[in-house]
Amino acid sequence: MNKCFDVSRRDRLHSPQRHNSLPPDQTLELLGLNPGDHVVDIGCGTGFFSIPAARIVGSAGSVTGIDPSAEMRADLERRAGEAGVMVRTLEGRAGSLPLKDHSVTFALMVNVLHEVESPERALKEVFRVLSPGGIAAVVEWRMGANSGGPPPQHRLSLQRIFSLLNAAGFRQLRDIDAGVAHVGVTALRGD
Repeated sequence: MNKCFDVSRRDRLHSPQRHNSLPPDQTLELLGLNPGDHVVDIGCGTGFFSIPAARIVGSAGSVTGIDPSAEMRADLERRAGEAGVMVRTLEGRAGSLPLKDHSVTFALMVNVLHEVESPERALKEVFRVLSPGGIAAVVEWRMGANSGGPPPQHRLSLQRIFSLLNAAGFRQLRDIDAGVAHVGVTALRGD
């Protein structure tokens, strides 16, 4: 069952509370984003992570935001313009990414994996679009955290995220301290 974010609540994505609980610049740094990376932000929404990622990767890198919602993509494009950064947006879903094989070095999914119809398919797609040595970065709501987010039955445990990444072919999995309300995992695409 697909549990997509309610677009009418998109202004909450940039709330001060969210900035405090999941500061985007600090989170991206912990996940290993570097200048020059070519990023795909899957389920980019209104750009909470895409815009800071564009500042970090600079002109030597690129950021592509993928979201099924035209409203979310338009909001991201407006916000990116106001911030003076370039973020390319594409319509798409995690299970069928509109990107070429091996076209990115960093794939980001924040609070998305629990919403997709098939997490297994989504991570296989991430594996496909990442170049060898690329990083998959997954941030999800922490089990048991009482800080908003989806109901407990929709959340993914850290062990489940590790299992899904392993099954998709990723290696060198590492958990990241993403704060009280979230867990983070990075994994490398081998080859």
